[in-house]
Amino acid sequence: MHTTADAAGAAAALAAVPAAERVALVDARFTGHLHALRLALTDPRFPAGATPGALTAQPEARGALTRAMESVTRPAPAEPVHPAPLPDALATRLEADGIAVHRPELGVLVAAVPEDAEGRAKTQAEADAVDEEAVRLRSAVKSRDGFFTTFCISPYSRYLARWCARRGLTPNQVTTASLLTALIAAGCAATGTRPGFVAAGVLLIASFVLDCTDGQLARYSLQYSTLGAWLDATFDRAKEYAYYAGLALGAARGGGHDDVWALALGAMVLQTCSARRRLRLQRGQPRRHRQHQPHRSPLRQARQRRLDRLGPPHDRAAHRRALGADSGPHGAHHAPHRLLRAAGRLRGRRLLHHGLAASCAP
Repeated sequence: MHTTADAAGAAAALAAVPAAERVALVDARFTGHLHALRLALTDPRFPAGATPGALTAQPEARGALTRAMESVTRPAPAEPVHPAPLPDALATRLEADGIAVHRPELGVLVAAVPEDAEGRAKTQAEADAVDEEAVRLRSAVKSRDGFFTTFCISPYSRYLARWCARRGLTPNQVTTASLLTALIAAGCAATGTRPGFVAAGVLLIASFVLDCTDGQLARYSLQYSTLGAWLDATFDRAKEYAYYAGLALGAARGGGHDDVWALALGAMVLQTCSARRRLRLQRGQPRRHRQHQPHRSPLRQARQRRLDRLGPPHDRAAHRRALGADSGPHGAHHAPHRLLRAAGRLRGRRLLHHGLAASCAP
């Protein structure tokens, strides 16, 4: 870590860092929560990240950062001296150079660069009024998850994630522990005895808790990695296949029919299809749907474009209110179009077309 007094000193310090390393700049006047800096400066998924008073750049953005630093330290004659803090001015120039700068949502967290002592005291008071640890625990849990996970696992697994973080455990280590627990559960189920099945059920729940904990640990400590995502997806499938095989073997040993192997195979196939569907939904709209999207009328295309501008459809009611509140040329036709679409379902497509033409006539 280097401390400099001005932009020229910061430029010299940056030039001394090898181009293959990540760098970060933080204004000495920064006031706020440490976790706000973590969110902006430690996420490896983006070439650059920024928050008020702080900036980081990955190796692929170092060239643009050097050019931005030169423009700040040696501005053009007609260009005014930047009034903003140095990291903020550099972030603006990086975006102008085409670099995607990640600016995380801070929520109730505080991050600012006060100009005087009075502003610094006020900002510090705002930061002290927020429980930073409670914010970290809430952010460690997915905002949208399954019912069982949300109400039966996450209320206590987040504290397990914090316990792991304070002891230096990594998400990949917790993922591996979840796999080993599931394999032991499968071995217990394969015994075919009642105590074995009971132990398998308890161990399976423990494995699921650890499976939730690894992701919460990654979000709590901001330890994201491509290897971790691959291990999580791969080990999930391995746990499912091993447990289904253990159940089938235990049922066969307990006097069941050989048809249990067909049931186990069918469960594996269904679980695999479900996992692939969830993966497509996480990446966005399914590719098959994009390739075979049916033809839409211009009015429906305009409506869809407006919905896309509103963002993800988390709140359909809000989308409908926003569409209904528009008084533009498209919004004036939404209500008669909905009525005529209902009439077309009752009386045929011809009535719909005639009614739409009549409603659009002056």
